[in-house]
Amino acid sequence: MSRKEKHENASRLIMNQNSQAGLTRSGSMPVTDAICLSADSTSFLSTDTNWFSFEKRTRKLLCRKDCTKAAMRARESDLTMVFTIAGNVISCFFQSLTTRNTLLNTGALTAAAGFPASENRIIPLCVASIRAAGAVSDRIPPITDSNPGAKVAIYRLSMITGILSQKVCIIYYFRYILYYMKLNAKFSLTTGLFVALNVALSVFLIASFLRVSELRRFQSETGNTITDWFKLRVTLTDMFSVSFDTDTADELWEERKNSFKTRFDTVANFPLLDSLNPETVKILDNSRNLFDLIANTFETIDYEIEQLKQTPLSNTTKGLLKSNGISSVYNNTANLESSTIALFYLRLNNAIYKMNVYSDPFQNLLDDFHDALEAEVGANISRLTIRSYILLGISSLLMFFLITRMTGKITSRLQTISGETGNLARKDLTGVLIDHNKDEIGDLSRHLDHTLEALNLFMTSVKDTADEATGLSESINFSAGEVTAATTEISSNIESMERQFDNLTRAVGNAIEALESMTSFLGTFVSDINFQNSTVKESTRSISQMNESITLISRKGQEKVLQIESLKKVAVEGEEKISHTENLLSGVTTQLDDVYSFIEMINSIAEQTSILSMNAAIESAHAGEAGKGFAVVADEIQKLAESTAENAQQITATLTEIISNVQKARASSQVATSAFANTSGVITELSATLHEIVDEILTVDEKSTKISEQSETIEQSTGELSNKTVKLDILRKTVVDEIGQMEAIFAEARNGISEVNTGTGDILSRIMNINELSTQSKHKMEHLHAMLNEFTTSSKGIEELKEGTSALTDKRQPEISELDDLESAAFLEGLND
Repeated sequence: MSRKEKHENASRLIMNQNSQAGLTRSGSMPVTDAICLSADSTSFLSTDTNWFSFEKRTRKLLCRKDCTKAAMRARESDLTMVFTIAGNVISCFFQSLTTRNTLLNTGALTAAAGFPASENRIIPLCVASIRAAGAVSDRIPPITDSNPGAKVAIYRLSMITGILSQKVCIIYYFRYILYYMKLNAKFSLTTGLFVALNVALSVFLIASFLRVSELRRFQSETGNTITDWFKLRVTLTDMFSVSFDTDTADELWEERKNSFKTRFDTVANFPLLDSLNPETVKILDNSRNLFDLIANTFETIDYEIEQLKQTPLSNTTKGLLKSNGISSVYNNTANLESSTIALFYLRLNNAIYKMNVYSDPFQNLLDDFHDALEAEVGANISRLTIRSYILLGISSLLMFFLITRMTGKITSRLQTISGETGNLARKDLTGVLIDHNKDEIGDLSRHLDHTLEALNLFMTSVKDTADEATGLSESINFSAGEVTAATTEISSNIESMERQFDNLTRAVGNAIEALESMTSFLGTFVSDINFQNSTVKESTRSISQMNESITLISRKGQEKVLQIESLKKVAVEGEEKISHTENLLSGVTTQLDDVYSFIEMINSIAEQTSILSMNAAIESAHAGEAGKGFAVVADEIQKLAESTAENAQQITATLTEIISNVQKARASSQVATSAFANTSGVITELSATLHEIVDEILTVDEKSTKISEQSETIEQSTGELSNKTVKLDILRKTVVDEIGQMEAIFAEARNGISEVNTGTGDILSRIMNINELSTQSKHKMEHLHAMLNEFTTSSKGIEELKEGTSALTDKRQPEISELDDLESAAFLEGLND
């Protein structure tokens, strides 16, 4: 098969394998020049040498920090270096896997596993690697006698992909846990890790020091063994040349021998021998072998010493043995017991000679073992010290890295929050905090972000409310100006009415004076008539005088008629002005009702401002130290709202009193109108009476003329004149009474108009007070607006901010407390109201 045909077959194999693994490819991918998946590649992987090389490279790649990043950033060189050995299919598969567009779409699998959406590219990597192993196993030739390595290749390929998948899953699952871990848990985990490292290091150090201590004890035991061996040899030498006590020699020998054997057995069976250097252990094994040979001579020596003890010797011989030793006695004794001593000496000397053959090598081996053990202990102590320093350095670096990384991230996030709180302290509410972590700092960032948005909405709403309150203050000032103008006009009309009533009162006084003068004239007239009856002689002259008097009375009567007509006209004009005044008072009442509605609107705005200031105080309390500046503004807003509410209450009380006074003035106007109507009626009756008097006077004048012409009927005419005069006096009294009643009505109307004038002045002063309070409120609103303009808010409208705040509230995580949700809901509900 040619090279081109091999590439074509490999390409078809890759396409088929990618289809089975669920991969999609965008564009073509070059096929590397590697061996095709065949029996040759199978045998290649089944070879131990090639497999160990492949496994070593793979594990080296897995130990790298960026092994998973390399798989996602298309670092084909590292992956190709490892997986090309596994065959063309595995190599090309992982090359395609490193391309971002070829990752499996396994979002459902990822969601089911509980991983974040950002990790969707990691789990498919593991799944795809496992699928690749299955696809490769399907392509490997069946197991036959001619292909014994296929099973080994399949197993090893599956194992290496499993290792990769397991490592990646563990790494990203651990990252997933850290993503949702709280700060307390992270600190606890770090502390636990630090404690675990310290405990592990302590356990290691304790175990190492215990091992060194055991080695030291072993070394000491070896030294004691050498000492006991030396004592054993010295004891035998002393028996020959110094002293041999037949009674205690066997016990002394047995004690030395058992002590040495016990110590040597302890050394030979020490538990830590397996951890020693093989050369050192070999020295000990040689020593043990030599001791087995030496132990045979111990039995001979035991037997000879026991035999000598049981042999009956003289006290002299025993004393010589005890004081000079066996060798001296053997050389100087020539008696019967000398043969026994000589035989013992020769046999014991032979046994000691055999022992000495192995004694020096054994002694040398023990010394060598002791020296090697001392070197081993020193090396162990050095290694322990070095390992302790290395482990301590590694653990310190690891903890330093973990703590630095954790504190660095926390510090960076806290610096971001500090920057935003600094902007908040500089009255900039346009900042946005984005922290997707689920720990306390992330919750703090989201809470602060929600607080900034709520404060932004609050400031915008307060600005709009301040603008609206300023407009309402201007409307109140305008309405107060109109009411002031109307009240001034009413006062002018009332003053004009007072002047008219004064004129009317003077006219009535003049009429009363004229009628009183008419009374005296009628008395004189009656006297004249009586005198005429008694003195007919003087009747002509009296009649002439009477005619003159009647003419005068007629003229004065006509004048009084004209005055009465003028008085009637004044009464009609007064009634019209009183009616106009009542209409003006009705208009004032209507305008005061409008002002009262404005005051109710101010009360509503003050209540809303108070609610907004309370919400602002709550939000500033959430913001902590950064919200203190805003808390001062919220307190000023609260004071302004209280001041506005108090002013509104004062204005309401003033308006209530004004309306009461206006209603009283209106009632007085109605009474004055009724009085003017009654006055007009009385004046009409008085005018008719005066007309009747004038007519009667004219009649009297005519009759007086007839009397002068017809003197014969003078008596009759005089009687008639007397009757008319009496009737005239009655009519005069009636007119006087009516004019008195009219004067009382005028006085009552004058008092009512005075009360109306007083109430109107009070209304005017209170309207001016309202105007002043409204002006002060306007100035405070302008000052508040200037303070609010110092805050930088978002350019969004209130409705957009409401929608944004509502959306953010809906997206809050379950970790956000229900109290914050209730406060935000109450805040938004207050804004909607």
